[in-house]
Amino acid sequence: CLCEDTALEGGPCLISDHQMCVDGDSGMLYVFGGRIISTSTYSGLYAYNLQTGLWKSLRGDPGVDCGPEGLPSRIGHAMVMHPEEQRLLVFAGVRNDFEQEHTFRTLHSYDLQSDTVLLLSTSDSMVIREDNADDESQLVFCPEGGTQRAVLDSELNELYVMPGTSTDVSHQLERPRNYFWIYNLTKQSWKCVYRNESYASPDSHQKEIVPRPRFAHQLVYDSVNKVHYLFGGNPGCNFERLDDLWMFKLHRYSRQELLRKCIVQLRLARFQHIAAHDSIQALHYMQGDLNSVIDHSDKEEVRDLHRSAAHLFSSPTSTDRGCQQAEETDEKRLYGLRSELFGKIAGFFPERMSQPRHSLVELLPLSI
Repeated sequence: CLCEDTALEGGPCLISDHQMCVDGDSGMLYVFGGRIISTSTYSGLYAYNLQTGLWKSLRGDPGVDCGPEGLPSRIGHAMVMHPEEQRLLVFAGVRNDFEQEHTFRTLHSYDLQSDTVLLLSTSDSMVIREDNADDESQLVFCPEGGTQRAVLDSELNELYVMPGTSTDVSHQLERPRNYFWIYNLTKQSWKCVYRNESYASPDSHQKEIVPRPRFAHQLVYDSVNKVHYLFGGNPGCNFERLDDLWMFKLHRYSRQELLRKCIVQLRLARFQHIAAHDSIQALHYMQGDLNSVIDHSDKEEVRDLHRSAAHLFSSPTSTDRGCQQAEETDEKRLYGLRSELFGKIAGFFPERMSQPRHSLVELLPLSI
């Protein structure tokens, strides 16, 4: 046991729901926040030297009205260590003072060398914008959650956050959502790269290749192989708990690869249009123009190619169906084909450059 009673040795009191991280290079351990059990107040920021075994109080609790240069104590937050820049990053959290709950919609940076606090991002002032958006409507901020988890890639200078639970548009319901946000510390910008808001029964997810929405989960990051690991959690379904383990890796497309993927979608749509009128011409098009842009190491693209071949030999052409029926359905089919193509290509662009991707159902108040 390194320390039987941290409070007697200058460390934090008996606390709960705090956050802790370690800097292996300097041999320092940091503890921030948490509720003090005996007084129901909040604990500050402490450092523990793993070599000397000494505690040091870095900052006390300044309260919620401390201004942008203060670091209010809290619970339910996320904290990570940036070893290269020697600073702590603290995201979100809540506190309850005299039955008045305060929710932190902020990302703070604490410099360990200069003992200074910097407010990097906040949803209140909306100072962060996505990419290079020119209008104020495109300012974004990662929504706080009840059990947010955060990890850091110091090499890429990126913070990854999974909020867990979040409040819907009407602010009337808190439910688990799988959101994955990236905060670029260099560009000082947030970006949501993954969403999953499906609330179907567990049986319907057995064949899914994505994890169910959850909270109270754990998230760790392998910075060497650039792989995230997600384990367990609460799906928000009665007394059900999850014991599944997932791994996922972010893939960043180059401009050349994005261009090729757009061309693939264009030629897939072109193939379907030709196949509806001339099977022989469609076969030559598939073997030549379409096959030439397919990445045969990509299972999804190969599957689309195989589906195109199956579609070619299973669907009758317009000449087989008769001219009158073809004229009645061709215009409607072409409209649907182009709409689907537009949606697929728009998915490669930022939300500010494409049509809304959120469900319109979320915009309706629950009282209706």
